[in-house]
Amino acid sequence: MTAPAPPRDTRRLRLALTISLGLNLLLAAFVGGSWWRIHHVPHVLPATLLQTAGGKIAERIFERVILGLSAADADTMRQAIDNHMDEIIAAQSAFLVDMAKVRADVAAPVVNVEALRTDVEAARRSRQLL
Repeated sequence: MTAPAPPRDTRRLRLALTISLGLNLLLAAFVGGSWWRIHHVPHVLPATLLQTAGGKIAERIFERVILGLSAADADTMRQAIDNHMDEIIAAQSAFLVDMAKVRADVAAPVVNVEALRTDVEAARRSRQLL
């Protein structure tokens, strides 16, 4: 007959499970907060500008700046952005068109170096207008 197995160290097991549960709750809170922020917080910039990484970065910068302002100053800044929105959207649209041309040049079976240079310069100029 074999001897019964020694009892497990339940104290360490409970500690490990508690730490694991805490980390899982922290992860769930982070994911839920990120999801809520994306879907429920109004954007400062329109969706057209959020199509690129630069637009997303600008959105985060504006959000942080606006959060640090008083309510009156935040409204003034939002109004200033809204007043120039047509110009911003036009510049962003021109930049996206120029980048599409650069991508098409690179994806072509035979790369025309001069056309690529021209399109890259046009994309740089349109990016500087943003």
